[in-house]
Amino acid sequence: MLSFRFPFCEANGGRLLGIVSIDISEQVRTQRALSAALASKEVLLKEVHHRVKNNLQVISSLLAMQAESLQEPAVVRALRESQQRVQCMALIHERLHRDDQADSMDFGEHVETLSRDLFHSYGVDSKVVQLRFETEPVWLPLSQAVPSGLIVNELLTNALKYALPSGRAGEIVVALSCGGDGIVRLTVSDNGAGLPAGFDWKQSQSLGLRIVDILTRQLDGTFTLEDNAAQAGAVSSLRFPRAAGETPDESSTAVGAARVSGKRPGRSGTGRLEQTA
Repeated sequence: MLSFRFPFCEANGGRLLGIVSIDISEQVRTQRALSAALASKEVLLKEVHHRVKNNLQVISSLLAMQAESLQEPAVVRALRESQQRVQCMALIHERLHRDDQADSMDFGEHVETLSRDLFHSYGVDSKVVQLRFETEPVWLPLSQAVPSGLIVNELLTNALKYALPSGRAGEIVVALSCGGDGIVRLTVSDNGAGLPAGFDWKQSQSLGLRIVDILTRQLDGTFTLEDNAAQAGAVSSLRFPRAAGETPDESSTAVGAARVSGKRPGRSGTGRLEQTA
């Protein structure tokens, strides 16, 4: 019961106290039911992320076992790369299961974790190849975080395989930002070998670049791969509009300063890569 009290005066000067009461028990019951339903949905969603992560880890383990049983270097390499793609997706579901936000994530933080894990899996010597970040907190829904994470995985893999192969010193810079126009800007640049003369990535038979092309179109974005104008090497750039929706307040979060990471803190196709959120 919600009551309002107000004093008033009679014509003869007498003072009285008026009370108006409203029964809000139905509204209270409805609010409690909605809160309980929302809490149940969040628990269920986290459980879904947990199960998806576990299933992806099983697939990753099967690919690893298959690779260990084979002798052909090209086949083993292909299976290892497929395993890394699966692990990339599993990492997103692991983070969403662990964090308070069950349907969106700080992709800037995820990019750094993913990049370090990839360097670790390739056994990169941090004294030879440096990994630097120029990232801002950019919150993305699951529908954009998964394809964006796979693109980052492919671009870093290409940089390690072709721009800075084993033994060649250099630096890889991963940058991420989102301006007031709502356009997410992701770049991966290196100071390595650069692109072959006349190279057109759209005509490349590379599976990784075909995956990048498909995922870019899923994001309604644009992708470019060109020589680094500022120095030797190449620059891969992805731009896409961030999906509209409520995101945590980013204004209170400081922009991540550029930093050099040398250690791991913990651990042209026309198709469409299908995913379920």
